[in-house]
Order: sequence, then C-alpha cells, then structure tokens
Amino acid sequence: MFGPVLDPDARRLARARRGDRVALRALCEGLYPWIEGYVARRVDTSADRDDVVAACFERLLGNLDRIDPAKGSVRGYALAIARNLIVDHHRARRRTAHVAPETFDARADDGRGPEDLLLARSADRALAEAVSHLSATDREVLALTYGEGLSAPEVAQVLDLDPAAVRKRLSRARKRLRTKLAAEKGALSHVDPTP
Repeated sequence: MFGPVLDPDARRLARARRGDRVALRALCEGLYPWIEGYVARRVDTSADRDDVVAACFERLLGNLDRIDPAKGSVRGYALAIARNLIVDHHRARRRTAHVAPETFDARADDGRGPEDLLLARSADRALAEAVSHLSATDREVLALTYGEGLSAPEVAQVLDLDPAAVRKRLSRARKRLRTKLAAEKGALSHVDPTP
C-alpha cells in the first residue's frame, strides 16, 4: 500500500527543506499568485499590498520547518499567514478588515449587451448589499470559498476553524443571502416601473 499522495507544494516544501533552491523558488512562484490575489482583494493601496505580500513570504520562509502538510495544505498555511498580516495591517490603521465586493465579481467580459450588463450590475449591487449584512467571518468564508476557490478544510486552516464549522457557516451564509435577495426581489416586484 502506498502512502498519501502529496500535493506539489508539499513535495516542493520537502525538497526546499533539504536545501533544494530550485524547489524553494518553484514553491514561492507557485504560492505567489494565491497570496498576491488574496492580499490584493483586502488591502487598499499597492504599496501596502506589496508590504503585506513581502512580509508573508518573509514569515513563510522563516517557518518552513514548522509547516506540516499532514495538518493542511501549504497554500492554506501561507494564506493563514497572509490573513494574520492583513488583520495586523488593518488594526494598525485602526480600521476593521473587510471583504471587498469585487471579490464576488471575478467574471470576465462575456460579450453581453448593455441591457444584460445593466441587469447584471444591478444583481451585483443587490448581492453586495446582501453580503454586507453578514458577519465578517461569514463574508470571509464566502470570499475564501468563492473568491479564492479554497476547499472547506483549506478555509478552516486559514481561519483557524473546524472544517465542519466552515461548512455550517457557508450553508447558513448561503441561506441568509437567499432570504435577503428573495425579500429584496419581493419588495421590488411591488414597484410600478412606469413613470
């Protein structure tokens, strides 16, 4: 019987720990788009984003021996570091961390006409409004799941939660969004659109 299959990041990590500089570079290059994208959606200025990303890699590289791929993915570990640094960044500026509405609008232009785009933007605004009524943790669970494409165990690793708690929060957040959006749709159906 073979042992568990390691993800590419875990294999690169193992080689980097043994001094393989090519593996270390590949590990960093593989993690960079995830970390940079995660930070970009949560930190306002490009200079601050660069600082947070650099600090994340500094901390990650200083703790290579502490990463245990058996406890979670290397990517999840790196994003947990990024999340903590973002919280520190916002705390230092006396602001609360938030999930930007753009996190939920990662669609590419698909060639739709102006009317369709206007309707889509209206739906986006309604979704952003509904999301704003969720708790910060629920917004973060949604953003990590849908914006970053992470699995429940990876979201749990980033947020230091149990995977079952993440699945429950995700289910409840979806239900709250459906309820809020249905209520708004119902309220709008009573408005006469004619002047």
